[in-house]
Amino acid sequence: MALVPWLAGPTGPLGPGTLATPKRDYAAIADKNIFLGQVAVAEVPQPIELTRYVHLTDITTNSRKVEAFLYNRATGRDYKLPLRNRLRLIRHQG
Repeated sequence: MALVPWLAGPTGPLGPGTLATPKRDYAAIADKNIFLGQVAVAEVPQPIELTRYVHLTDITTNSRKVEAFLYNRATGRDYKLPLRNRLRLIRHQG
């Protein structure tokens, strides 16, 4: 007899159970707008790892200028980078 209130209570097996519903994704409602139809999703392009394709091949100096040469393996082209007076090299830590 002492368990009857528990059986019919909110935590018992005969009770109403959990009153809260699971979390809902209300942002999905905008995707289901019957007046506008499906909205095109803009795809974000993935960044390209340029160091895979572009390599520093040469650095030349003379009394007037400093030049660096790059080679693009994807296109097979060489690029000349004229640098002003100084070439600042950055060491990669890693």
